[in-house]
Amino acid sequence: MSIMLTGSVKERRHASTMNIDRLSTLDMLNVIHQDDAQISSAITPFLTTIARVVDNAAATLSHGGRLVLVGAGPSGRIARQAADEYAPGKHPVIAITTDGEAASYERGVADLQALKFGEHDMMLAVTVSGKTPWVWGAMRHAWSLGSPVAVMTGDAQSEAAQLASMVIAPELGPDVVAGYANAKAGIAQKNDPQYGDHRAGGEVRARLQQPARGSGGNQHQMV
Repeated sequence: MSIMLTGSVKERRHASTMNIDRLSTLDMLNVIHQDDAQISSAITPFLTTIARVVDNAAATLSHGGRLVLVGAGPSGRIARQAADEYAPGKHPVIAITTDGEAASYERGVADLQALKFGEHDMMLAVTVSGKTPWVWGAMRHAWSLGSPVAVMTGDAQSEAAQLASMVIAPELGPDVVAGYANAKAGIAQKNDPQYGDHRAGGEVRARLQQPARGSGGNQHQMV
């Protein structure tokens, strides 16, 4: 994904931070902290949709299906991290990602077919722009099977959003410093699917993360 200063909302310069390089360290951190606080407010209108995503994921897993997270580039790395932290190789929450094939619609379809993605599985796509052909291909294949499809994106009108029945598209505005590959979007993308994965699998009880089934672990982590 390009990080050049284009017309994208997320890549435009932030009016409140034009002179951030002239601030003291404390003032700079205060500006960043205040701006990051807006992420939570931007997500609030989508809590009902997020609840639908979690409930659909829970139903999918309880009936033996898989939750498949897809993303390209930085979004793909977030998807993979969320899946790996859930329980790497031990639970049907998996990620398929790409870096070099992001421009290939056909490759997105083929990668999902290779996974033997079926109608009883669910997809959660993570894409800031919503315009990545590889993600479209994977999403359209899932959609064609009648599987539940959700997307986290920065553009509610994007091609990816049109392929999903559940769309999480918070208006985050420009980053504090333009050119850092959509830092705000990365924060929003990471938190929601990660906690949702654990909740869907019944691994959060009484504010404790329970050991993943099949992980052999015995530690409880605060979440």
